Amino acid sequence: MAAVTGCTQTAGTSAEIASTAVDFQVNSVSVSPLTLDNICTRLGGRGAPPTLTIRHSPVAGVPIRIRMWDQISNGTTFEHRRTRVTSDGSGTTVVNHRFLPPCNTTGNTVSSYRFDVTADGNTTTTVWGGYDSRSRSIR
Repeated sequence: MAAVTGCTQTAGTSAEIASTAVDFQVNSVSVSPLTLDNICTRLGGRGAPPTLTIRHSPVAGVPIRIRMWDQISNGTTFEHRRTRVTSDGSGTTVVNHRFLPPCNTTGNTVSSYRFDVTADGNTTTTVWGGYDSRSRSIR
């Protein structure tokens, strides 16, 4: 019997295939530091994309969804786009995607920029950094 798990073809019984899918786990997510370079041009930055490093089980082809969002101090949220990648068999997947850059111009709130990394039904949330629109400073 042959089946497809993620994007990698695997031969084996249904139990063996199910076991492989369940064994995938995201161990850690790290993000390059939030700097002025990452902030939007309206706030004096370049809008440079962040680099995410996802360390996970050494399985290739597992779909990983990434969402960047902003938790604003006034209780609202803002989406900065999403992307999908597949895991690298080395156990480390590096992602460079052009999410919408941080651009809080409200003048009286603090933004907390975050990434949700979802794989195999589990989500890991990582805080990238914050921006205070009143003082125009990165936190």
